[in-house]
Amino acid sequence: MSFIWVCVCTLIEDFDLVVDIIATGSGYCVVLKEIDATIGYSDFTIEIDKSHIHGSCSYNAILGHEYKHIDAYLSVIKDMDFDIKNSVFNAVNSITPIFVPLRKDVDSAIENMNLNIQSHPEIILMKQKINAGQEIRNKRIDQNENNAELNKCL
Repeated sequence: MSFIWVCVCTLIEDFDLVVDIIATGSGYCVVLKEIDATIGYSDFTIEIDKSHIHGSCSYNAILGHEYKHIDAYLSVIKDMDFDIKNSVFNAVNSITPIFVPLRKDVDSAIENMNLNIQSHPEIILMKQKINAGQEIRNKRIDQNENNAELNKCL
């Protein structure tokens, strides 16, 4: 008998930039004023093989196990809150104003700022630490439980 189930989620990073656009004699200076950063997991989906009938002992055991994985993902973000904020702060502080000759080029300057934040070494390292943290915690859950709750149902 094979047991198939999985918890799927998405690590999101979204940076909404607020800029000042200062007209100069020869163009526009685009200055990063503030950022609204969202970093965390979303779209949690638990998929359980149809051989486990909704509400059955095995279904509930699997569901409980997968909820522990969701808690692991969320706890990594919570535990890294200070590091995440510092990484974003340092990435944002590395952004310098961008001069564009035409008003229509302002959007591309903002996109350039956003890409520079996303590709900043501290942001990349932060994402690697988040991924490593969730991987370690999720492996611990699987190793420690060893399907004990599910085996009680069989």
